[in-house]
Amino acid sequence: MTSAPLRAWADRQAATVGRTRSTSSSYVDRDFPVVATHRAAAGAVAWLGPDLIYAAATTTVARLDGASARPRWTTDLKHHLSRIERIEASPELIAVSGVSRDRSGRAAVILGSDKGQETQRIPLTVVSQWRPGHRQLLGVDQPVSPDGYTGSTCLHLVGGATMHRTASAAGRAVFSPDGSLIAAGMPGGVLIWAAPEWDRQEPLSIGSGRLVDGAAFSPDGRYLAAGPARGSRGRIALWEYDPPYWTKSSEFGVAVGLDSGEVVAWSPDSTALAFIGEHGQVEVWDAITTRRIRSIGERRPAHSPPGVWSIRWSPDGLRLAVGATAGRIHLHAVTPPPAPPPRLSPSALPFPAEFLARLAAAAADLGAAVPLNVLTNVLVMLQAPPRDAARGAQQLAELHWPPDAAIGIVALIAAHLSKQDEYRSPPEVPRADLARALVHVLTGWGREPAPGEADPEQLAATLNHVADRYLGLLEVLGPDAVKAEPALPVRLRGLPRLPPLTATHRALLDVRLATDEGGSRAEGSGLGAGRVGLSRRGSFSQLVTHQFALPPRLLRARLAQGELLYWTGRGQPAIDNRPLILVLDNTPAVHGPVGLTLRVIAHLLARQQIQAGRGCGLVPLAPPARAHTLRESADLLSIWTCGTVETPAPANAHREAVALGARLGSAVSGRPRTVLLTHPHLRFPELHDLVTVRVHYPGKPAAAVDRHGFMLPPDPDLATLRDALLGVLTQNP
Repeated sequence: MTSAPLRAWADRQAATVGRTRSTSSSYVDRDFPVVATHRAAAGAVAWLGPDLIYAAATTTVARLDGASARPRWTTDLKHHLSRIERIEASPELIAVSGVSRDRSGRAAVILGSDKGQETQRIPLTVVSQWRPGHRQLLGVDQPVSPDGYTGSTCLHLVGGATMHRTASAAGRAVFSPDGSLIAAGMPGGVLIWAAPEWDRQEPLSIGSGRLVDGAAFSPDGRYLAAGPARGSRGRIALWEYDPPYWTKSSEFGVAVGLDSGEVVAWSPDSTALAFIGEHGQVEVWDAITTRRIRSIGERRPAHSPPGVWSIRWSPDGLRLAVGATAGRIHLHAVTPPPAPPPRLSPSALPFPAEFLARLAAAAADLGAAVPLNVLTNVLVMLQAPPRDAARGAQQLAELHWPPDAAIGIVALIAAHLSKQDEYRSPPEVPRADLARALVHVLTGWGREPAPGEADPEQLAATLNHVADRYLGLLEVLGPDAVKAEPALPVRLRGLPRLPPLTATHRALLDVRLATDEGGSRAEGSGLGAGRVGLSRRGSFSQLVTHQFALPPRLLRARLAQGELLYWTGRGQPAIDNRPLILVLDNTPAVHGPVGLTLRVIAHLLARQQIQAGRGCGLVPLAPPARAHTLRESADLLSIWTCGTVETPAPANAHREAVALGARLGSAVSGRPRTVLLTHPHLRFPELHDLVTVRVHYPGKPAAAVDRHGFMLPPDPDLATLRDALLGVLTQNP
């Protein structure tokens, strides 16, 4: 597809909340006077927040405080380097590369950013860039040119080995802002590799065979710019990302390739580019209009050396550091604009731009064609419904879901509203690309809103319908599952209607078990402290004796995996890591409060197993539902939808539990435990490691009838329920 439909969709959606695309850079009509000059041995420079990192001497790295301009620390690398050439900073670490001490080649060193202490020497000849959010560094480790800059680009894990090596590339390699792409120049264009396997993508062509260097992604990930190779001159090529393609948008200016391999420097707001022009001046260009904004510095004769090593914007975009080869670093301040630009502040939006983009993309991905302002108004209504709001809005608001989870409810409502063609998203565009395209516009200029409309009567009727039809489903799914996958309620809307839960059962579903998964907290003061419990650590004399009956091979396997159980006189009981099979009574005998409580217990036990990555299976006590494995949050719904009018079939359920246990068990995880959830009067065939949880009928208390079992009322308090659940998860019959 072309980029035009996606742009048009994003523009129309953003217009409903008063946003439009930026028409020019925020740096237009601003000056860049020199405010400070620092002596340096070379032009290597980097920013770490407001602080400047630069080569203060031939082998010395310094960090200047952003407020006082006084050194925080200095570190001499004379034992490793004879001349510093590149500095790349991350929040924790600083990478420095240059000519090696014996001048035979190049070397790289890692420093701590806090104190400048040497951490390690790494097997790179040139450092290129840190991967955002990772301790991974791009660089060259197998140079094929004397200067060490051209060679095999690799991704290096600090403290470990080289993780990946690409094919040889001519230009300096860089990461995209989210760290998912690597780009590097080549003759005639730019090479791109994509995570996670760093597969090579279709190269981007400039339409000629000239050598490209200095590729750079804009901070918002929307643009990729590239310029000429070191020592040569050429135009800046600009590609724009219109999902799912990169499209060449323009060529402009005449840049000079710097010896450092850098060519262009993006402003933090992605609206301006700085590079060295053909007359040796720093030129700042508008990336939106591709017009020159300002030329900085003295004009040099054409074709003379530029005298600049690197250009770096400060993270706040208010300073520009220019490192000169003559041994000086000039700091240019960015003057305020002559008048405030006619744009709305971010606070003018009801939610952050990134959040609104996710909201619109989630609804569009499910086929909804609804204006963004309508989606936003529905979300606001679900957070704080007015007194005259529809009944359904008030019922849904009583879920008290946070906005990140409420996106799923809004998408469910939008899927039931009439589609408006002008707000229909382009087909087959991934949700992430829809959000990325929209956030570009939402962070643009302010404009008079052009809100879309929704019929008030239809909206009220839809809210009431969603509450009546799906409230029980939403209560069972819970906010965590819907936050992780907003499409989940829409995907499951074909399931039988679930009745809304009572306030008591809704509170029970919110129970979170404070348990010890491996013994690391077995002697803490959490739930269960002061009683005899179980731990995954202990002495031989504390080993739970029934484990000696295990086959020797299985006993050794559990010992190697740290899964043997030891008695402990105090602390939280340890979870049994074996799979769990739930035999659930789904017959008419437990319809009503008894059945609701049994399903809540089954839901909590299964959720605990799924979240911990332990096997879990469900065996309904009566047909037509069949035994199956529960693997993800959506599978929990089968606990609530397996009701039947058939009579119980304990013998059949027993056979299915044994068969399911054979599939879930293994030599490492052990034989699964089985939990029977039913009323006080059902009799079930004997089964190894069987635990029963029975719920008595209202007003008819009953004593426990099983050796390894629990008897609960139909409306247990939280403490009673929590103790029973912990007993099930930690008991070893």
